[in-house]
Amino acid sequence: MAVKSSYQQAMEGRISALVSPIVTEAGYDLVELQLIQRKSSSLLRFVVDRIGGITLDECAELSRRISYLLEVENPIEKHYTLEVTSPGLGRPLLTASDFRRKVGERVRLFLNNDAGRVQIEGEIVAVEQKELIMKTAAGEERFALEAVIKGKTLY
Repeated sequence: MAVKSSYQQAMEGRISALVSPIVTEAGYDLVELQLIQRKSSSLLRFVVDRIGGITLDECAELSRRISYLLEVENPIEKHYTLEVTSPGLGRPLLTASDFRRKVGERVRLFLNNDAGRVQIEGEIVAVEQKELIMKTAAGEERFALEAVIKGKTLY
C-alpha cells in the first residue's frame, strides 16, 4: 500500500467531513474514501455499503448528491473524476462495521489465537463492542475483534 502525502491525507479528511453527512443521511456507511492523484486530474472514489448491500441505481443517486455538494463546496482545485461504488464481493472484511453489515451471512475468519493463525467458517450472529459472535460447526463461538486479521464472505 502506498504511503499517502500529508496533503492527500488532509484532502481526504476534508472531503470525508463534507460528504459523510450525506452518505449517512441516505442510510449508507462510507467504507473508504480514496483520492488518487494523477498528472492532469484525480480520481475521487467513495466506497459505500449498508446492511443488505447497495444497488447500482443507489450508487448512481448517491453519486448525483455527492457531485452536487462537491460542485458547491469545490474542495478539489483541479479536474477530477467522481466514482461511487460498492465494496465488491471479494473485498476483505476488516472492521467491526464491515462485520455488522454481514450479520446473517456465512464468512471465513482469519485470526490469531493461542494456536497461531487459524481459519474458522460460520454464520455471523452478532457483533458486540469487542467481540464477533458466530455460529460454527462447534456451536456458537465468540472471537475478540482484535484477534481477527480479516474475514471473507462465503458464497
